[in-house]
Amino acid sequence: MKIIDTNTNMIKKVIYLFIFYIFLIGVNACITPFDPNLDQGISNLVIEGQISNLVGEDNTHVKVTYSSPFSNENKDINFPKNLKVYLVDNLGNKELFVGGQLGNYSPQNQGFKGILNRSYTLHVETPEGKKYASKSELMKPVAPIDTVYLEYKEKFDIDGANIDRYFDVIVETNDLATQGDLYKWDYLHFEQLNTCKVELKIPLGGGPAIRLKFPCCDSPYCYDIYRCIGCIDVGSDNLVNGKKIKFVLTQINYDEISPFYLLINQGSISRENYKYWQLVKTQVQNSGGIFDTPPAVIVGNISNLNDPKEQVLGFFSAINVSQKAVYLDRSFPYKILKKQPFQFSKANKFFDIRPYEAPDQPACAPCLESRFRTKYAPLGYNVKNF
Repeated sequence: MKIIDTNTNMIKKVIYLFIFYIFLIGVNACITPFDPNLDQGISNLVIEGQISNLVGEDNTHVKVTYSSPFSNENKDINFPKNLKVYLVDNLGNKELFVGGQLGNYSPQNQGFKGILNRSYTLHVETPEGKKYASKSELMKPVAPIDTVYLEYKEKFDIDGANIDRYFDVIVETNDLATQGDLYKWDYLHFEQLNTCKVELKIPLGGGPAIRLKFPCCDSPYCYDIYRCIGCIDVGSDNLVNGKKIKFVLTQINYDEISPFYLLINQGSISRENYKYWQLVKTQVQNSGGIFDTPPAVIVGNISNLNDPKEQVLGFFSAINVSQKAVYLDRSFPYKILKKQPFQFSKANKFFDIRPYEAPDQPACAPCLESRFRTKYAPLGYNVKNF
């Protein structure tokens, strides 16, 4: 999955999606939906959570919802209310979690984090007296990330024309001497904003649209967070125990020569967690066509203590994370190979939008905290002065 880090690319995507939807209107009547013959009336409890050695809701959290029936047209997230959620470690310590929005729970103690070589069990209790619990998860040691670097790549069409230039992001680490080490990787890309809100204004008298930008009210800076949604990257040291591990984390476009910021997480996971994500990855890859394996229920490590026959979905994991922030140099193909950054079409001309302008009246907008935006600078980030 490539990380797209420019506004131009985002607008280009909008254009392509618009054309794609127009195409679908013409062919939709010819398509017969594939029905995998799932039971459409069953809604299972889904409990997903993890504890990490890092502080923060993004690292230690629990989410409790209901799975939607296959053909359910209701897009609202359905979740149980008034749950008691807590963690217990192997020493008997207990940490309560407090409920947030849409079935999300976070530690009552905001500084709470997991401790190496301790085991943790998740408990969820309903107002009706049902009790759910996970299997115990051990927080194992993890090897630190050693090196992160780029490998330049190009793509060509059948006529030999250069159609894309990009980089593979390579992560290298020296595996621990212990056997059976299992890894899970993910990453975040942050971009600093000089505005917290952009508003499109259409002039009453006609003419090109105007983009108004509003500065941030409550913080000097705001940051967009780009996540690898849907990425499932796990690995084993079976063939390289105690040696160097080389892993292609993702790809980024060569559309600029400026440094590219990444925050990389390399986690140590249990064998049960590894098997779970391997099954999820296989099922995702095998559900692309009518001749592929039909969707099947993947059993996690959580059960109903009152009724073991109830099918509970999801997994609770204890992950010890090695974190590394890097600025990746995208300029070397230009300096050494004399390759220009791959330029995408200027989609602004298609929309006939004028450059950014200040609002008519002095105004500002808040930097709203979410999984995709924050007012806190990430680890090792060099703040830019706009």
